[in-house]
Amino acid sequence: ARKLCPYPAPLPRLNAELIDAAEVQRPRSASDFDFWIHIEGTGHGNQVYLPAKSHAALNRALALPGAKLGDGAEVFRRDGQWYARVTVHIPWAKPQPVKSFIGCDVGVRAAVSYSDGRQTKALHRVIRTQRDQQATRQRQLENRRKHGLSYQCQVLAREARRLVTFTESRCLGIALENPDRLIRWRQHAARYFAKRVELLAAIAGVPIVLVAPPYTSLTCSSCGSRESFRHRMQFRCRACGLTTNADRNAAVNIAREGASVYIRAEQAV
Repeated sequence: ARKLCPYPAPLPRLNAELIDAAEVQRPRSASDFDFWIHIEGTGHGNQVYLPAKSHAALNRALALPGAKLGDGAEVFRRDGQWYARVTVHIPWAKPQPVKSFIGCDVGVRAAVSYSDGRQTKALHRVIRTQRDQQATRQRQLENRRKHGLSYQCQVLAREARRLVTFTESRCLGIALENPDRLIRWRQHAARYFAKRVELLAAIAGVPIVLVAPPYTSLTCSSCGSRESFRHRMQFRCRACGLTTNADRNAAVNIAREGASVYIRAEQAV
């Protein structure tokens, strides 16, 4: 700059915490990075080109049929490092015909319980580990944000991917409790799992139904009576004497309600 102009403009510096006016460009020739992040207008008409490498999640999204990378990007700094958040446009798949529905109940004693009897591991150890790590950071006066998702969200994200893959291969629908109507202490895990399943199911073309959560865990899946008794993981019906796992009983009720809602919607159309 000093050779070309006697009064050179100051070199562009990225001092902001967030820049939402960036552009993503692919390199024209082979290089060690995957994208150029173009930032314009950082000072006196200057332009900045930042090399960036692709993330594994971005590669999975671009591998989907019809996926296209958006032109815009959002550059931000976290823990002393720079990142670029980009968007991927993915066309929704046509809903596939379903044979039946599988119900899912999100809890703490079992992360996810299904109406076919399958259950994942409990989240007690995961939540306790996160609480201990957070307490350690607070004692050390470290309030930095962690990179990526928490371990609890990673467990639920993997389970959501397995669920969508399982239902897609067997032509099944997914029934979930409406996360906006759940009580507060279960809202975070159930809401994250439901949103993750909704996104993946829409991409794969798997029908999904959100049912009302009241009385799903108190209704007997055998006779439909609400005269029941529940203690932790045990469910017992006073009317017919059914004794089973409480989360599995709720998952069966969710699957049954989801199938009826889906049939009524198909008949209305």
